[in-house]
Amino acid sequence: MGSVQRRKSLAYLSNLKQERNESIKKYLARFGKEVAQIETASDVVVIVAFTNGLQSGQLFFDLRRDRPKTYEEMMEIAGDYALAKANTISFVKKNILYRFGIPNTIITDNGTQFDGKKFRELCDKYGINNYYASPAHPQTNGQTEAVNKIIKHNLKVKLAAKKGSWVDKLPQVL
Repeated sequence: MGSVQRRKSLAYLSNLKQERNESIKKYLARFGKEVAQIETASDVVVIVAFTNGLQSGQLFFDLRRDRPKTYEEMMEIAGDYALAKANTISFVKKNILYRFGIPNTIITDNGTQFDGKKFRELCDKYGINNYYASPAHPQTNGQTEAVNKIIKHNLKVKLAAKKGSWVDKLPQVL
């Protein structure tokens, strides 16, 4: 006799949660498999279940703020986040470490691409202190804006006369 595969109810999705060390990519794949086993999956309920199952982070807040209209749209957004997280290490190496040297400290938002095992290992390997700025911490945002103003001012003053060779002088300004 063949086995009868039972379809799962839509309520089952509300119990699916992203595991503590589970990447968005793995959670997305696991969640997608479960959705495929549901007979009548309402896009709205699926999106809410997925978002509620996420660990708090940038994707969680983005999906809460700008709710996707369809399940496919949500899967695409989550897939983009997973890809961005995978590319974060190579981006940091290429555009920060290899270009400007090893910083003492990196302050990031608490997005999942900066709160993963691989990013922490990168920081440990190079002796970089990694701190997270809270999105609800206006003092940090104000400090960032103040530093950005100083950098912009220095760039304008030092590089104004350099027109074509500003790229060569940029490391000195920073």
